[in-house]
Amino acid sequence: MADDSGSKNTQLAIQLVELPHQNEAIEAVLAAMGEVSSNDKMLSLAHNNLSQTSSPQANPELGPIENIDVKMETGTGKTYVYTRLMFALHQRFGLFKFIVVVPSLAIKEGTKNFIESNYAKQHFQRFYPGKRLNLQLINAGDFTTKSGKRKMFPTDLVQYAEATKNEQNSINCLLLNMHLLDRDSAKIYDNDFDQTLFGGATCPAEAIQQTRPIIIIDEPHRIKPNDKAFKNIKEKFNPQLIIRFGATFPEKGGVKEYFRSAPVYELGAVQSFNSGLVKAIDVTYPDIPGVASPDSALKYKITGINSSGIKSVFFQKMPGGSGNKPKELRVGDSLAVIDPAFEGNIILDQVKSKSSAFLSNEIELGIGMELFAQTFTSSYQELILQQAIDAHFEKEIENFFRPQSGVNAPKVKTISLFFIDSINSYRDTEGWLKINFEKLLTAKLDALLSQYKGKTGLREIEYYEYLRATRRNIAGSHGGYFAKDWGESDESAVAEEREDILHKERTLTFKKENGDWNIRRFFFSKWTLREGWDNPNVFVIAKMRTSGSETSKLQEVGRGLRLPVDERGNRLSEEEFRLTYLIDYSEQGFAKKLVGEINSDIPMKIDQISVTDKTIKLILQSQNVDVKAMDEKSFSAAKEKVLEHLDELDIIKRNNDFKEDGYEKLLEEYPDLIATLKKSKVTETSNGQKPARPKIKLRLDNWEKIKGFWAKVTQRYMLEFERLDKGEWEKLLDKVLTEDTEKKIFVKPQIGSHTFGVKRGEETNDDISLVENVKFLDSTLGTLVYGEFLRQIHQQTFIPLTLLERKVAETLQEFFKNGLQVNPLLNTTTVSNFVAAFQRVFQKTFAQKYLYRSLDFSAKTSVFNTGDGSWLLELEAGVVGTSDAKDIKDDIRNLYEPPFRYDSDLEHDVLKLIPSEEVVVFGKLPRRSIKVPTYTGGTTTPDFLYAIKRKEDKNIALHLIVETKATDLRGAEQIAIAGQKRFFDNILGIKWDLANYASDVEGILKLLIDSKG
Repeated sequence: MADDSGSKNTQLAIQLVELPHQNEAIEAVLAAMGEVSSNDKMLSLAHNNLSQTSSPQANPELGPIENIDVKMETGTGKTYVYTRLMFALHQRFGLFKFIVVVPSLAIKEGTKNFIESNYAKQHFQRFYPGKRLNLQLINAGDFTTKSGKRKMFPTDLVQYAEATKNEQNSINCLLLNMHLLDRDSAKIYDNDFDQTLFGGATCPAEAIQQTRPIIIIDEPHRIKPNDKAFKNIKEKFNPQLIIRFGATFPEKGGVKEYFRSAPVYELGAVQSFNSGLVKAIDVTYPDIPGVASPDSALKYKITGINSSGIKSVFFQKMPGGSGNKPKELRVGDSLAVIDPAFEGNIILDQVKSKSSAFLSNEIELGIGMELFAQTFTSSYQELILQQAIDAHFEKEIENFFRPQSGVNAPKVKTISLFFIDSINSYRDTEGWLKINFEKLLTAKLDALLSQYKGKTGLREIEYYEYLRATRRNIAGSHGGYFAKDWGESDESAVAEEREDILHKERTLTFKKENGDWNIRRFFFSKWTLREGWDNPNVFVIAKMRTSGSETSKLQEVGRGLRLPVDERGNRLSEEEFRLTYLIDYSEQGFAKKLVGEINSDIPMKIDQISVTDKTIKLILQSQNVDVKAMDEKSFSAAKEKVLEHLDELDIIKRNNDFKEDGYEKLLEEYPDLIATLKKSKVTETSNGQKPARPKIKLRLDNWEKIKGFWAKVTQRYMLEFERLDKGEWEKLLDKVLTEDTEKKIFVKPQIGSHTFGVKRGEETNDDISLVENVKFLDSTLGTLVYGEFLRQIHQQTFIPLTLLERKVAETLQEFFKNGLQVNPLLNTTTVSNFVAAFQRVFQKTFAQKYLYRSLDFSAKTSVFNTGDGSWLLELEAGVVGTSDAKDIKDDIRNLYEPPFRYDSDLEHDVLKLIPSEEVVVFGKLPRRSIKVPTYTGGTTTPDFLYAIKRKEDKNIALHLIVETKATDLRGAEQIAIAGQKRFFDNILGIKWDLANYASDVEGILKLLIDSKG
């Protein structure tokens, strides 16, 4: 029997791409730290530092910078952003000492795996060539000293503390778990080490403090300002700046505790879901057999907890009534004492306080909590298992065959995660959960093998083999991650499971290095695997029983929110993906609570009780009324009209308070009033029923009219870069070297020498102060011989060596003629400056030195059937746009039947335009349907299409492609626009243009229609 679990897993190289929201977060932090007016001043001040081993002051021109918060929803790439931010801060301010503090081992492992991954290193090299991020880690065990041995610093701490700024291309990051910091007795604060670091430190915390670090805190709601860990970070590390990244922040008195009173960048839950940056969610639960409604379920409410004397918890059967006295459950008693329907021999394990107690399966009990006895039965738990397995294979078949993604589209591995309350039920050889899961999985696989046996399609044959490999080794298809697993030998099967789950790249491939199927795709863990861990290809989460505690619903589903990657490592965003979240009957209403939590995160809220003047103004602004220009009289008249309209719609009472459901009706009437979560993004059903997903119907006759256009633009294209000839290389190098007068490429290495003296007051000798004098001394640190100097530049720029040597020699000769010493200028700092200048100049040329070459096959597209090439009848609504445009009039020339969709306010305005009769077909293009490759590695698709047939033309004469963008363009947007223009300019019969306003589209159409060319 083949063992498909023992051979080494292939590490998937995830293809990272620039995403606009991640760039915006980085730019927001840089802006919050202030601009530097003079690069020369920056260089001199950067060296004004107490030590070569400590980071310079972040922005010497501003002085100390106030701490910063960045709010990003789970699954939108916080780790990517703060990793890239370290490179950006190094580039702009010369900072090179960072500390990342995380709240758990799982988050620490995830951060470590990302930063050290080859795919991340290669990605960041594109933007910061020659720069490297050195990651140092400290674990609690690193401070352990054997008896009789000298007490020494951990090796990684020494490397971090003693790394110097002369290593121009190095950034150093120390990764710490908060549990190393949350006790004053922690060894990191000891000062009795038998080792002295550069600077005289004999205490690890003191050595860290001397580096003047920038500290990044991940998941700030777990490291609160009043917690010991946070206080120690501030007092004992004394960072020059703290930057917090999280989806959730600490609260005090119901108010979020932000630095600066608000995050400098905020990507909230509503925007993340509505924009398709994360998966949508389908919440489902099995009904209890024989129970018609919650009122008829066997339910017990916790009415009291006794934490003194005889520790116990009191349960009252619901509904209550006379004679229905609470039953007492003492520590050590089984739940069956309350009612025999509570199966599983679960006992009351401990009472912590008057408001908190725990069962043996770690369910937290609190006053007012209700338990449904029937959900504790093995038959009901088996029902959840069955539905989870069914949901998994429904997703797996959809992702394996990907019917809407084109012929031979890369497959997507499907992962399912089970949250369980009893480790023994899974880990024990005869554990109930393990036995029943494998029994149900075997039955499902047998049924699917019968279904696919004898199929002749290549993908069907492949899937049959995948199922067969799983059936041969059921045990190898699932694995668990629990805290106690860390004590297992690294060679054990349990350790292999742990590593597969923690290192997501190991389970995202379909094949291993030896060609065997990589079948592990069912993960089991405790509820504690929450913040910080995720896997992009989790499509099903089954929570086997309520955890009891009122944790964040977003955090619970967050493990599966990230958008998936295919088997080639490409992140997928052109389709809508949905996470199935299975819960038990006791958590009915989970979806409603989740929606409430998401909507409560909206920054700007309006009164939900009454229509106020603020609400009226927002309504008028949503109708493009300039409220600021209105005087009191005109505003009063406009307000009266709005109130009359709301009264006609039965939304408000006579006193302007909302009627029942009035607030919801208001938001339906004015969808742009406040950006609440779209209804389709979170749904709830019972018994595994599949919720209806919004669709947009295609007008097939209109699509048929643009079939020729579609064949052109969906032809697969490849970016081909033109080679620079000798003359172009020389011109480029001349531009680089002319930057020397402004950027000071060639510099001498210097060290700041600090002396301290006493200064007495001018009027009295009693006024004494300590004065620091700084003197910069020339140094030989980092100097290079001429050949090595040239070699390092060549390796990072690929400038031909002969040309490089000639041009550098000419520059050095000029320096020599002007009386400068040349040899000290050949150093690692000059190399770094030279490469940075080269990148700036080359980037400008680079953007103009590529072309698009068509290949012999078509790109995958979301509007074709993969089999016969016919048009699909309908698309997922999210593929066309994230918002419904209910105020748009229907037009039979549109590509779709109403309701129409849009992604931005500008797109909404364009949709309102009614083109002249010469436009025979128009509409919004599906998201990422025309994937124009950009030279930064991503793709871009324009927004609108207009097919023009003028009166003198027999057929469609021209297709207008429009990209809508606001006037404030960022770097990534400029690259996308440049790519689109170059791409479409080379295709006959297509005109591309950019529109900053809806009126621009009208003007462009008129010009083209009036033109005879």
